[in-house]
Amino acid sequence: MFKNFVAHSSALLEETGVLVRFDRVPDDAITPELAERATALAATVRDQWLEVALVGPASAEKSARVAREASNELAFYLRVAARGGSLYEIRSPASRAQKHSSELAKAIDAFVETARDALDDDGSKG
Repeated sequence: MFKNFVAHSSALLEETGVLVRFDRVPDDAITPELAERATALAATVRDQWLEVALVGPASAEKSARVAREASNELAFYLRVAARGGSLYEIRSPASRAQKHSSELAKAIDAFVETARDALDDDGSKG
């Protein structure tokens, strides 16, 4: 379950890797196709978060929730940016997507640490 969460959230990060390779996201980097793939991957992250939340421990759920929220925000801003406009006066949706991509990377790292500690604590890891 922890492995699946990391795999799905990492897949989203890899798919949107263009956002972290540049200081400023190129105008043509965010396409409707990228936004669609990111939205689908964010949905799998939400599904995997539910598994973590149901099984626990609470520290793993809390850590996974941060990654889930970052993935949701990332997908949202990519959809806005892919439409080429600013929805509800959102300024620079591409840079906001870039910010949430960085937050997702940090959240995945934090989740891995928390999951590792949880596995050590319950004796399921040698």
